[in-house]
Order: sequence, then C-alpha cells, then structure tokens
Amino acid sequence: MAEHGTDEPSSRTGSPDGEGQASGDRLSLHQRLAVRELIDTELSYLHLLRLCASDIRSRLQQLPQGDLDVLFSNIDDVIEVNSRFLHDLQETTSREEEQVYLIESTENSLPIL
Repeated sequence: MAEHGTDEPSSRTGSPDGEGQASGDRLSLHQRLAVRELIDTELSYLHLLRLCASDIRSRLQQLPQGDLDVLFSNIDDVIEVNSRFLHDLQETTSREEEQVYLIESTENSLPIL
C-alpha cells in the first residue's frame, strides 16, 4: 500500500497544477524561440540575396550579359518570395496566441520525407 501512495498520478497526468502546464509552457517557449531563429536566419539570408543581386552583380559587369543573365536569372523572384515569407513570419509573431496553433497546423500538413 505504501508503494501505491507514492505514485502521485495527478503529477503525471498533466493536471493544471502538475507538469502538464509546465511542459506546455516549455513547448510554447521552444516554438517561439524556433520562430525567432527562423526569422533571424531569413533576415540574414534576404540581406545576402540583396547583396548578391546588387553589389556582386554590379562588380561582375565585365562578364558577357548572357552569362550575367544565367547567373542571376531567378534572384529577383527568390528575393520576392523570401520577402513575403519573412513578412508572414513576422506577422505571425505579432499574434503570439495564434502562433503555436499556426506552427502546429503547418507541421502536421508537411509531408514526411
């Protein structure tokens, strides 16, 4: 009987005053940090793309125009898509309550590779 009393099932079942709330808070914090890291990475990537599209392209003007067109053929489209993606990510963080739901629904709809 003494062993049964030490099980404390309420702390393992995720009761409101047990580990369930703390675990949910930790998960939410990890997800917010992951989104923040994704935004920072995307900002850096977009900066590098813009640098490549402007500065590097202008320094390569000695190359034939056909070569420049091939090298930078899709960069403007990539910049546009990544700019929209970054904007949407930043908008998501402004709606903190909905953020976890949006991330979870996206994760659940991604194909498993």
